[in-house]
Amino acid sequence: MTSASGKSGTLALFGASNQVGRALLKQLAGAWHIHAWSRSGAPANLNDVLWHQEALPGPISLPAALDVLIYSAPMRYLPQLLQRLPQLKCLVLVSSMSVTAKQRSPSTKERALAAELRAGEDCAETWGQRTDTRVVIVRPTMIHGYGMDQNLHRIRQFVRRFRFFPLPPPPYGLRQPIHADEVAAIIVRAISRESTRGVLEAGGSCRMSYDEMVARVFIEEGVTPRIMVLPRSLLKVLIGLQGGDPAVVDRIAQDQIAKRQELFS
Repeated sequence: MTSASGKSGTLALFGASNQVGRALLKQLAGAWHIHAWSRSGAPANLNDVLWHQEALPGPISLPAALDVLIYSAPMRYLPQLLQRLPQLKCLVLVSSMSVTAKQRSPSTKERALAAELRAGEDCAETWGQRTDTRVVIVRPTMIHGYGMDQNLHRIRQFVRRFRFFPLPPPPYGLRQPIHADEVAAIIVRAISRESTRGVLEAGGSCRMSYDEMVARVFIEEGVTPRIMVLPRSLLKVLIGLQGGDPAVVDRIAQDQIAKRQELFS
């Protein structure tokens, strides 16, 4: 149901300046009264959004009435925010497939990330049950599209600079990259369908092996694919010397894909 203004209601978005947040604002603008939170403030081309340059866990100026809240910010701040929320019709939590992919990682840092994601999901579901609020948890695979991701963008930068890319020997696990615009579209559809609730795993339409994904980056950059296979142990040392996490080498061999559900088609 829409209001007299023609808009669906009032929506709050946390994490509005990240890649999913930017995609959401493009798709939601004009359809909702939007309050957006970002550390960096408002982009020049979205003046119809009410921006709040406030950062969790500090004081947040929440509107007195909200219909929907989309949370795409660090999970560690979610419990504190939920304590302040008015009654909602729907809470959408943007999580990650890392909640399962990294829960048994040899990396302490990756296991901690998976645990933080899981704790945020559990907190949202518990809050939803207590307040009788519909909760949708979206778990995207590898997100790309705005040059802000930590995976494909880094591969692209390396290829641009060195014209080759190092990989360990096979096997190479499957990947299912998803564009930020598609993640946003999934969220928009989930909000509009009142029967949608629970966990939605969100992956792109194409599955490919890790080396195929890297080769596609070469082709997109107009560069002939040149993959240099290095011993696993050496690659871990090199990544560690650059300040990266060597656990990524072992994860290259693992599948990281999602179940495409009917909602996404």
